[in-house]
Amino acid sequence: MIVQYRCENNKTKISKHILLCQSILLISLFLILSGCIQLAVRPATQGESALKAAEQTFLQVNYALAAERFKKVILDQNKNQKIKNSGIYGLACTKMMTAQNDDEFINAVALLNQWTSSKEEKMHFENPELLILAVSHMVYIKEQEKQKLLGQIGGLNTKVKKQNQESVEMQQLIKTLQHQISELENIDQELQEKRKAQ
Repeated sequence: MIVQYRCENNKTKISKHILLCQSILLISLFLILSGCIQLAVRPATQGESALKAAEQTFLQVNYALAAERFKKVILDQNKNQKIKNSGIYGLACTKMMTAQNDDEFINAVALLNQWTSSKEEKMHFENPELLILAVSHMVYIKEQEKQKLLGQIGGLNTKVKKQNQESVEMQQLIKTLQHQISELENIDQELQEKRKAQ
């Protein structure tokens, strides 16, 4: 009964992981579709250059340095809200890539919620590749967790089957022993009757 509860509890965890993966995909599709248009080519400002450097560091898989650079972009851009927002977006993606558990990932998504794209403009400054990589990474992590949970459930099911088989064998052994005890009691009673008769 306890093992059965644990199996059902693990199935619930898998369902939550699937729901989280679906939510991640929906968020990513929205952001990808809203951030796919590129800006016209013009000379880059200092903030844009710093942002581009942070993005390149992210794409080079140096997430610790990328996080530092995105934080610097956020702190340095008091006047340019677009670059500051892009820094928040990049930092959120970086934190999503480095998340080691659900809580860290949820915190990264909360940071992404601070990102606000300009509603008046149809063009977006954010690099959609960052979010694509972050979400893909998280989906991969969730799939591995799901496979691990499925393996654990399979192991528990095997263990339950083994314990059930052992229980059946024990019950059979108990019946056999009860029969043998009954036979021995009958033999003992016969021997006592023979002794009394002599």
